[in-house]
Amino acid sequence: MQIQLLFFGAFGDVLAEGPRDFADGISAKDVAAILANENAAFAAIYAKKGSRIAINQTICPPEQFLKDKDILAFLAPVSGG
Repeated sequence: MQIQLLFFGAFGDVLAEGPRDFADGISAKDVAAILANENAAFAAIYAKKGSRIAINQTICPPEQFLKDKDILAFLAPVSGG
């Protein structure tokens, strides 16, 4: 199945957005693990408290399963005041 990947904040500095094929029955957490295995900088950002995942513009738990043509966004932690 094809998933559109989006990366915001620091994630966008280390990975390029675009469609990618994954096996059916994969969760957002599984995709994050694949990306972390491929890219150490992604892994470091994802491990920080405050990283979030959105599927089709809705924040969701990482365990949520994906469907063909879903949009999976990784939102880096933010700081400021």
